[in-house]
Amino acid sequence: MTDYDKQRKIRLQNAIDDYLQDDKVSPSTFYNDLRDCLEDIITYHQTSKNRAQDALELIMNNQSNSADTDKITTPKSYEYAAHITMEDIAKFQRGNSL
Repeated sequence: MTDYDKQRKIRLQNAIDDYLQDDKVSPSTFYNDLRDCLEDIITYHQTSKNRAQDALELIMNNQSNSADTDKITTPKSYEYAAHITMEDIAKFQRGNSL
């Protein structure tokens, strides 16, 4: 057993002693508090797990989206604006309508 293992066991023993040596604390209080602590740990790690899963899902979706965008072809020209020339744009900027 390492020094840390011994220290951890001593801390656990001290916590147990704190409950069981106090005449005002029932064994059911010790049981309920211990159960609550374990449930808190489970909830904390479940929340962390869910957040990590959400992050991974975003990453995986982003990867699949970026793979999909590689397949998308961009148009070579803007057909809807093909009839507009630079001269037309200059006229528009001077206040003339197209």
